[in-house]
Amino acid sequence: LLAAKIFMPAMIGFLKKRRDKKLQNQFMDFLECLAAALASGSTMYDAVVGARNDMLNQYEESDMIIVEITEIIGSVNNGKNLEEAIQNFGFRSSNEDILNFSNVISNCYRLGGNFRDVVRHTREIISDKIAVADEIETKLSSNKLQLNAMCLMPIALVGLLKVSSTDFAQ
Repeated sequence: LLAAKIFMPAMIGFLKKRRDKKLQNQFMDFLECLAAALASGSTMYDAVVGARNDMLNQYEESDMIIVEITEIIGSVNNGKNLEEAIQNFGFRSSNEDILNFSNVISNCYRLGGNFRDVVRHTREIISDKIAVADEIETKLSSNKLQLNAMCLMPIALVGLLKVSSTDFAQ
């Protein structure tokens, strides 16, 4: 029982982090499909519907991003604004990049803007941010591994000296 109290928060944190990473990768794929649909001259709503159809080739109906895009389309079909539906997606996901994207889309709707360029530029910025975060994570993992090796090295050397020379450290 005590182990469960210690282990469960760590496991919950790990699963949440993994889910957020998966959603972020799926969101990047969504932005790519959305940018392609907008580049072909579609309206924003038609681009979202087209991106959903394209993403069904990659993901199952039960995947997070497909469920969220379906929710956006359903909200628009029920009379909500597209910008409001995308903002709700951002709030539900609590992902900083998705929230920023929803704010950009909202401003683009209110102030008028070129959705194609905005979505493409946003995708590039988020992609660069993810690449930098992955590189930092890789460096940290490498340094942790080196630290563990350096901590174990003295113990291994003493053990090797004890095995090879029985007179050592008596």
